[in-house]
Amino acid sequence: MPKGFAHPESVQFSFRNLQSKYADDTYANCTNMPKGNSRYNFAASTYYNLVNDDLYANKDVVADHTYADKIDVEVVGNIPFKFNNMDELSNTSTSTVKRYLTEQLFTAAAYASMTGDVTIYNNGTPTTSSNVPATFSADQAKLKDLQRKNMYLFTTDETRYNIAPTTKRCTAPLLTIRRPSSCNWLTTRRK
Repeated sequence: MPKGFAHPESVQFSFRNLQSKYADDTYANCTNMPKGNSRYNFAASTYYNLVNDDLYANKDVVADHTYADKIDVEVVGNIPFKFNNMDELSNTSTSTVKRYLTEQLFTAAAYASMTGDVTIYNNGTPTTSSNVPATFSADQAKLKDLQRKNMYLFTTDETRYNIAPTTKRCTAPLLTIRRPSSCNWLTTRRK
């Protein structure tokens, strides 16, 4: 933050108009991009809070909700979210313990259960605190004069078929595969 920019004590940041080249045709802010099937949103956006991590229970909200409520947010996290255990998997590891890739979906509850290191730079001098509880709030998006820190935004994505008039009931387990070239998820049934 440049000196004298924050007035009187700090400045509040917000994040608006999230864009993706994979957005579907309901996102007016992505008209110059190729058409996709993604319906993405910021975690803690108005839409995210309405859906509350359950698309199927909120079909009436999901079906034709305006994109404008999905792409603006005023809250950030103070530590990164650990989406998987990739840091434990390595082809150079000498460990004899078998390890498998595991993934964790982002939810407010899962984030609140985490801790991590937070470094804040005041006038160029770093101060690091360890085992800080994860906090996802508007206060984390404030900076004081000559201050620098990491702010973490999280997005979620729902492909268009999620709004079909179906139920959660599933007879076969699901297999979720992440395509490495994008942030879209492909979900298929195991045979």
